[in-house]
Amino acid sequence: MVIRILSALIVLLPCTVSRPFSLVAQSDRPPWSAYSEEDPSRRELLVQGRIGAGNSAMHGWTIELLALPGGDTREAMPWGNGAFEFRGVTPGEYRLSVRDAGGHVLHEEAVSLHRMDETLAITVRADKLPQGRPADPISIQQLQHTPPRKAMKAWRIAKSALEKRQIDRAVDHLKAAIAVDPAFADAYNDLGTAYFHLNRYEQSAEHFQKAIDLAPTHRQATDNLCLVLIKSGRYAEAGQAAGRILKRGGGSAMVHYAAALGLISESGSPIETMNHLRAAQGQIPNAHLTAARILANAGRRAEAARDVEAYLRAKSGSARRAELEAWLAELRK
Repeated sequence: MVIRILSALIVLLPCTVSRPFSLVAQSDRPPWSAYSEEDPSRRELLVQGRIGAGNSAMHGWTIELLALPGGDTREAMPWGNGAFEFRGVTPGEYRLSVRDAGGHVLHEEAVSLHRMDETLAITVRADKLPQGRPADPISIQQLQHTPPRKAMKAWRIAKSALEKRQIDRAVDHLKAAIAVDPAFADAYNDLGTAYFHLNRYEQSAEHFQKAIDLAPTHRQATDNLCLVLIKSGRYAEAGQAAGRILKRGGGSAMVHYAAALGLISESGSPIETMNHLRAAQGQIPNAHLTAARILANAGRRAEAARDVEAYLRAKSGSARRAELEAWLAELRK
């Protein structure tokens, strides 16, 4: 799987026959919606649904739920089959938007969330679908390594458990797979994914790093490591990890964003920081805001204004829209 940091910027993708999980899109689970059973008196909804988008890959897509009128915006990432969920939702009226990795709106509609048996079924029109995204590359080490049958069996059971959000069960089977085959990079990556879902970020990062040690160009693990370090606020470490990945020829948007945040945390080169942010902006709208702050601090107000405008185009439902529009007006003076 690959992680996606929701409110901060930015997911876990299901494996195909031989692919590991990515914390950047996720896997099959039935769509449904019900009131949270943790504290029924609060009438908080656990809202779940599914996006229909033909055969399009949903890598990097975001579902936004904006409370009406003018309330907070919440974000979720779809699993590989389009299923998604929002926890702790207050019953009421909302605007739901679906965006691609570049922040472009693919679908928008008003939804009323009140009943226990509601299911959100979203269909993205064919003319709104982005061009298909190629599958994440598989490293030479992944191709050359053939895990024993017993390890593969445990890994496949764990994969199924992850897809069903049976995280503890997945952890047990991934540990079993690694015990049989300590060189199984995909199992380490997926164990990192499982720990991420349990909010055990330090262990998550450790296992992503183990996957990278075994397969240095493991795309899912490198992106996942950067994401979990950012999620943990470990920006300098994220930058260092990104630097190692870039030296090996990697360079996803998330890696560039991590490199930029690492440079900022250590007062690194503004020019190098801006280069990384520009490389990330196509998939990570928050890179525009980070760039705008750097430009504004350097007195380049017109350029900063263009970055704020780009962010607002990509994130039209942002809960910070009024604040950012006020800043934009200041920059234009």
